[in-house]
Amino acid sequence: MDVVVVGGGHAGCEAALASARRGLSTLLLTLDLDRLGKMPCNPSMGGPGKSQLVSETDALGGIQGFLADRCAIHARVLNRGRGPAVQALRVQEDRQAYEVWMKHFLESVPNLYLLQGEAVALKLEGDRVIGVETAMGEMIPCLACVLAPGTFFRGTIHIGSASWNGGRASEPASNALPHFLEENMGVSFVRFKTGTPPRIDSASVDLDSMEVQLPEAEDLRFSLLKADRLFAMDRACWRVRTTQETHSVIMDNIKGSPLYGEGPSISGKGPRYCPSIETKVLEHPSRESHILFLEPEGAETSELYLSGFSTSMPHNVQLEMVRTLNGFSHALISRPGYAVEYDVIGTGQLKSNLSLNSFENLFVAGQINGSSGYEEAASQGIIAGMNAALHTLGEKPFIPSPLLSYCGSLINLMVESRVTEPVRMFTSLVQNRLSVRSDNADFRLGDEARSRGFLDDQRREIQCSRRRSLDELRSSLRTFKILPSKLNSYSGDKRAAEPRSLWELLRVQGVSWLEIRDKFPELSHGIDQSVWSTIAVEALYEPFIAVQQERCGFETSVHLLPYPGWRDIAAIPDLPKAAVALIGQACPESYSELGKLLGESSASMIHILKRLGRKQSDR
Repeated sequence: MDVVVVGGGHAGCEAALASARRGLSTLLLTLDLDRLGKMPCNPSMGGPGKSQLVSETDALGGIQGFLADRCAIHARVLNRGRGPAVQALRVQEDRQAYEVWMKHFLESVPNLYLLQGEAVALKLEGDRVIGVETAMGEMIPCLACVLAPGTFFRGTIHIGSASWNGGRASEPASNALPHFLEENMGVSFVRFKTGTPPRIDSASVDLDSMEVQLPEAEDLRFSLLKADRLFAMDRACWRVRTTQETHSVIMDNIKGSPLYGEGPSISGKGPRYCPSIETKVLEHPSRESHILFLEPEGAETSELYLSGFSTSMPHNVQLEMVRTLNGFSHALISRPGYAVEYDVIGTGQLKSNLSLNSFENLFVAGQINGSSGYEEAASQGIIAGMNAALHTLGEKPFIPSPLLSYCGSLINLMVESRVTEPVRMFTSLVQNRLSVRSDNADFRLGDEARSRGFLDDQRREIQCSRRRSLDELRSSLRTFKILPSKLNSYSGDKRAAEPRSLWELLRVQGVSWLEIRDKFPELSHGIDQSVWSTIAVEALYEPFIAVQQERCGFETSVHLLPYPGWRDIAAIPDLPKAAVALIGQACPESYSELGKLLGESSASMIHILKRLGRKQSDR
């Protein structure tokens, strides 16, 4: 084989697809071929920061967005009341259909071979991997290897006082390969932890007593490929809140928690932005309630996912906790929540092309790098797969810029920063987010994917057609002028003295691109709705993007100022508590160390540089 990919989660599937699409013989080795692309936690895709990653993976030729569209049962846009750059598509999935169609799709990809089995060791020749050994004693030769084990490296499942080896519920951990990496290749690991909430039998709860959230009527999609829907987009979600009784049950039984009990059995660091319900109650004792969401697990199942209620409490306590919620007095748990601890590569061992420092043809992607989430895993997976293929072919690696992409910002954060907890992507981690959006992912990343041979003919044609349409429409809107006498009927501006272009009119509050398209049909020429939407956002943000570009130059110049010391930086007003905590722990002694700690393009770093620049100008 040219490339062997170990692991069949979201990272592994995208890595294998990218390598095979480039024409290399690729083997995907995984513990269970019936669980490819499994969603073990929430049955959804997208959300702030995450939907942008899905769009970028799609622009690079990935399959996650297409399958998410195909298997969707509910879709909504989050942050509708905010600017387009931070709005995010979130889609509920039929999780079983997603797995079935992922396997079906990968089986149809030329040059890609699937094998069920466990990797237990690697064959080395100097600083290169030349083969992967399986538990069956077979040695598979390769020119490059991608590791995407998810939570399986020495995974341990916890429910109350019970714990056992496992990467996911009812699935065994992978213990031999991380031991080999540690003992024979000098790879060091740290322990992280994640968790999942209990699943609820829908027949046992009173859904009518809860606040319902219906899907939006608009045809919302991640991918430029128009997938045929498998299901009607009509499944509802529900909003619920914890009660004081819920909190009391948790506190009365906290000794039974593997996180907080006497002699806790969990040592791994959990995700800051997706904490267990026990952590929420303990860290916010004055809060009266916490918001939860009840989400369908699929179109043809009665199981519901209780989002926001992740827990590893004993099963009987979980049931008692659940039954304190409004409408849950007779609730039945079909699958208890649990926590899983797993190995993550320690800070400082990863290159920007997602290869390990000491091994040029060994690439790693997904939760092994310290990230959390399906979307984060897939975006790393496709880039690791691309670079494994490019390395094998002797070509330059693809390293997405953190200034031009969410995936680049994510990788930069994991490579340059001190990752001390599972990393989740947010819009605030991207410096140029006004110009780095879901709607223009294909324009930002498509050229690179096309020129390097990672797009099929259909995707190439779609992207090229969109670019031609965008250029044509942009030019038409900039040159089409409206006389002052007619501006009032379009924008309500009675004082206009000069003609204004339709491009400028798109920036006027209350004027929508739909209105302009309908009033000037001669401009459309069958142009797709998605192109109009992108143009409208471009026009709206144009003056702000100019300021953003100036700011980037300003922030670069601030680095030339004397470094004030980490204590002064930690005392800067309005700095997020998480950033203050990181600075206090690491005590960075330079702008370079500070940038590596927080992320050069993070909102916290930008806030610090702006404050320091303001102080200098005041002096």
